Amino acid sequence: MLRFFKKSPPAPSEAERRQQERTSRTEAVVDAVLLSGVVLPTYPAILREMDALMAHEDFAVSQLAVVVARDPSMTAALLRVVNSPVFGLQQSVTRLSQALSLLGVGRVQAVIRSEVLRDALQDYGDPKLLQDMWERFGKIGKISAVLASRSTYLKNLSDLAYTIGIFHGVGAFILIKRFPKETQVLANAVPNFEQVMLALNAQLKTDHASIGGIVAKSWRLPPSVTDVIGRQRAWQQLSGPSAALACLLRLAILIHDGEVVGEEWDATWQAAQSLVGLEEANLQEVSAIVAT
Repeated sequence: MLRFFKKSPPAPSEAERRQQERTSRTEAVVDAVLLSGVVLPTYPAILREMDALMAHEDFAVSQLAVVVARDPSMTAALLRVVNSPVFGLQQSVTRLSQALSLLGVGRVQAVIRSEVLRDALQDYGDPKLLQDMWERFGKIGKISAVLASRSTYLKNLSDLAYTIGIFHGVGAFILIKRFPKETQVLANAVPNFEQVMLALNAQLKTDHASIGGIVAKSWRLPPSVTDVIGRQRAWQQLSGPSAALACLLRLAILIHDGEVVGEEWDATWQAAQSLVGLEEANLQEVSAIVAT
């Protein structure tokens, strides 16, 4: 008889209830945006081919080079990344095969995906604005990778950190496509992108981060990446490596934007020391690389 008298689950706390309401509203608005005629860029054949190749543990770099070499823009992007100050190479790399070997699988996948996605989104808004945004995200990706490489806990996840940095803002492209008039304010706001984007989220009652998580998922990025991108502004609610990666992303954005003082910086830096395992000396190294 007693089995019929099961305990009711505990009622959610006020904070949990408010969070559930915010999540429900955000999901409803995101769904409305995506159902309003904006089509997410489809996953292209060249990436499916690359994924199929890399799925084999014994794939050869020469095989990957054949796939990449078909598109000169991909080759140029990989050479640009490997020759950036992040790697600190003594001599410039000019051969694709060498670039692939030095970058590693994770970094190569991130760069190629970003180049293909950039091409897929080229008609989503003003070309100069889109270019400025991609440059911003690329720099934040590099800062994230450097921070991760200096981290006690994320050294082996620098490729994920780089990927998150590059793709963290892709939801903004969807909003630009959906709300071309309202998002015109972004044209001259790339230096203040974060503040303007948050104001647009409030005005449009949407969330570009959540939309970015959906784009990342549709482009088959790792679940840990999509989770961080989608919840980057609420990184304190994440746990484990996702929390560390999201905190690191926030730190990279603040460093890129020069916001290294103030309440948010103090809170983020304090969290980064414990979650990510960074020290003051690491910041000085990153600042020197960013300045080059």
